Amino acid sequence: MSALTDPELAAVCAATMRFGLLMLDGGASAYRVDEAMRRAGSLIGADRVEAYVTPTGIILSVYNGSVDHTQISRIRTIRVNLQRVYDAELLLREMHGGSSIAALVAGMDRIEASLPPYPIWMVALGCGLGCGSFAVLRNGGPLEFAAAFCAGVLTQFLRVRLLRARLQISPVTVICATVASSIALLIARAVGAPQPRIAVIASVLLLVPGVPLVTSLIDLLLGHLVAGVARGVYAVLLLIGIGIGVVVSVTLFGFMLI
Repeated sequence: MSALTDPELAAVCAATMRFGLLMLDGGASAYRVDEAMRRAGSLIGADRVEAYVTPTGIILSVYNGSVDHTQISRIRTIRVNLQRVYDAELLLREMHGGSSIAALVAGMDRIEASLPPYPIWMVALGCGLGCGSFAVLRNGGPLEFAAAFCAGVLTQFLRVRLLRARLQISPVTVICATVASSIALLIARAVGAPQPRIAVIASVLLLVPGVPLVTSLIDLLLGHLVAGVARGVYAVLLLIGIGIGVVVSVTLFGFMLI
């Protein structure tokens, strides 16, 4: 592989960093981001790539012969878009050794410009079905299913609007948990559901941070301790936010969960 000049290596570093941030912003684990950046950097000309990945930022150094370049970047929010992670991995598989930076950049442009795979209404419907199904798994009946389903659908629409308004995820979680449990409780009472408690518990299923919990475990098991602990704490904070929202709701309506 031919030696790169300092400006050329800077371009390699910038493209590799952008690729890592693309995956990190999609919710990939630190281990997965690290491995993908190493592959991406080597494909476009770097001899060696060293990355330190946290849930909200990356420190990257790329090396080629006697030339090296370092860059630090961060993201402002922790989100989940596994379709973007999949597309980024697919882009790497389509590339080959000696690929140009332009090819990688063009692929990332295409991924970032792509529309979500499902419309908002379909995602909300899926959230509602998940919440309702969980109520049934908890031995709830059709009335509990209906209450949890309606709460899940409406809460997902609310969550999307709040996140688009650039609110932080922690207050959004508390607000959505309060709204979801309140809607489920009111509907369960209105239709005379025999077990409203099940509807309330199931209504907040869509807020459970499943991806952060899984990626936290992956990072801890694979040696990315800082990222794993950080994601784990983040997930726990969201779970606490869900609990606070439910407590606020049942307190306002004078309902006992236990």
